[in-house]
Amino acid sequence: MAELLHQPSFCTHCKEFIYGIGKQGYKCQNCSMVVHKRCHEQVVWKCSGNKSETSEATKQEKCEPSMGRFNINIPHRFSSHTYKLPTFCDHCGSLMYGLMSQGLQCSCCKLNVHKKCQEHVANNCGIDAKQMAAALAQVGLKGDKTSVQGKKKANVAA
Repeated sequence: MAELLHQPSFCTHCKEFIYGIGKQGYKCQNCSMVVHKRCHEQVVWKCSGNKSETSEATKQEKCEPSMGRFNINIPHRFSSHTYKLPTFCDHCGSLMYGLMSQGLQCSCCKLNVHKKCQEHVANNCGIDAKQMAAALAQVGLKGDKTSVQGKKKANVAA
């Protein structure tokens, strides 16, 4: 859903600053992930939703393909971290506040997230989403579609 961001934020996909007049980006209503309008079709992983949900219906939904996105399952290894410099959450894009233990950092890929964002982070440890989207674009795929994008046929036989 397109949204007016009320504080400085960074795009979860390309890691660049989101700025502009009006509604600058999209924010997922399930997991609070924030991306540029230009990046939302390039996101290659499924929305993680709320990982703490345990109902059978939810488990079934998570097993089924969602909008053609890839089902990447490489969990992060988060541990509490104290940041010496202002740091933005790599999931929701907003600043992590506090003096000590402001957030969590993955020991493998150095992803930084709020404690509240941990349960919403996709299991994509070590995967560079921007490079993966670029590679998919080279072969004619988009993150939100698994079908090959080709030119429409000019003439259709009747």
